[in-house]
Amino acid sequence: MDIKLNPLEARVLGCLIEKERTTPEYYPMSRNSLVAACNQKSNRDPVMALTEAEVE
Repeated sequence: MDIKLNPLEARVLGCLIEKERTTPEYYPMSRNSLVAACNQKSNRDPVMALTEAEVE
């Protein structure tokens, strides 16, 4: 099964997976925390500036 994700979907899913593994005490994440994780400037390529509506 091939799953095709656009860059936005891949970023959101990747951030959820990363934060679940690295900071499980803060999981599940609030929407604001997820937006911050998606817009993180370090260790992200490409750097994105997503809005809350886009992440939702």
